Amino acid sequence: MSRCQATDVSKLRRIFGWMRMVQVQLWYSFTPQYPSKTPKESSSSTLAGWLTSHVRFLQAQSSGPFINKQDSCRDITTACIAQLTQSLTLADETLERLQHLHYVAQGFYGLLPYAHGYWIEHLLEYLELSQGFRTPDFSSIQEQLMALTRNWIDLLGEEAMRISNAESHDSRLHWLEILPSTRALVQEALELRKATKESVGITRYHTCVIELLTESNFPSLLAEDFIAFKEEYGPSAFVCSVYGCDRAVVGCSSDEQLKVHLTRHQEKPRCFKQDCFYNDVGFNSQKQLKDHQRRCHPSPPLPSIPRQISHTLGQQSPPEPSVDALTPAAAEQTSQAKQQQLPGMSGTGSLPDIPAHMIQVTPTDIMNARKANPKIASLTDNQLRDFIIQIKKRQMAAAMQKEMALQREVALQQVKRQMIMEPEK
Repeated sequence: MSRCQATDVSKLRRIFGWMRMVQVQLWYSFTPQYPSKTPKESSSSTLAGWLTSHVRFLQAQSSGPFINKQDSCRDITTACIAQLTQSLTLADETLERLQHLHYVAQGFYGLLPYAHGYWIEHLLEYLELSQGFRTPDFSSIQEQLMALTRNWIDLLGEEAMRISNAESHDSRLHWLEILPSTRALVQEALELRKATKESVGITRYHTCVIELLTESNFPSLLAEDFIAFKEEYGPSAFVCSVYGCDRAVVGCSSDEQLKVHLTRHQEKPRCFKQDCFYNDVGFNSQKQLKDHQRRCHPSPPLPSIPRQISHTLGQQSPPEPSVDALTPAAAEQTSQAKQQQLPGMSGTGSLPDIPAHMIQVTPTDIMNARKANPKIASLTDNQLRDFIIQIKKRQMAAAMQKEMALQREVALQQVKRQMIMEPEK
């Protein structure tokens, strides 16, 4: 690559394409249980599975280590910051639309969605590993940060000063005390996440990608390069606008798929405490809902099995053992135990019927259910609450049945010991 000029974009693209092909083929050589596929057929998620497992080996001492974690954090942090600095030109209103499209079509901003979402985590992880800017190579990241900050301040102007004066509660920002302007930039990205020039840049990038995908050709790009652009960026071009969502980085392949995905974010989180004003109004985020619940409705968590049921369980006796093997006294004791039965039990082996009002379903339960099972994500909150109640009833009933079986076993052992100890008449 050192032999290529900075303007040899097509050559550089072919080099990186060849590297990805080798990467995929290397993965298949390590995993013979999977059928061989071409790089275009390979799933990114499947490839990520290989990378996750083998990165641990490459970082282990037994491999050298082949990869130094601190160096890796430094390199990816530098790449993300450089990409963000470069992408701020997308927020420059003086540039023409065709110029923005040209840069996007050339692949100059290919790392931008990932960098926009994760650059702060990489930066703070690097600062934690290096204990601040205390490594011999710290100057390269500092220079990148200062360049990004200068461009950011030039674009934001007075808004940058307002953010610089804001307070932050993130303890990790103390590593950036020697760079107050950079700290303000990181603070803005961590806390506000609103429509600043940085967000304008990423929004314009995605708009350019979608616009290019609808074109049959692009004047400043060779036909084969434009086809390669569509094949690479088309499957993930339609991104979610909700920050923190996985689809905000790797989007959907069509607008229809994106609309289906966005239905998961349409309902605002609501507080379901009785007589709470926010039952109908809702909150803009789960964090706001949790803060509201902690401030207005503090309460200890309920036990997994209500006390009323646990008390009833203590009165349950074991099943009757074989009468032929019992003495008269033991048989009488077993007969009395048989007459005591837990309310709601329809017979031997059946689950107890737990009243629905004894089961609490929190907004967190509803949120977790939507995340765990996309098939039920479209249900209303009331439908999901009924669904979760049925699941909890089965779980609690199974736990009760297991506990009752254990109590029966203990009681049966006591009866057997009594039979052995009772003198024969």
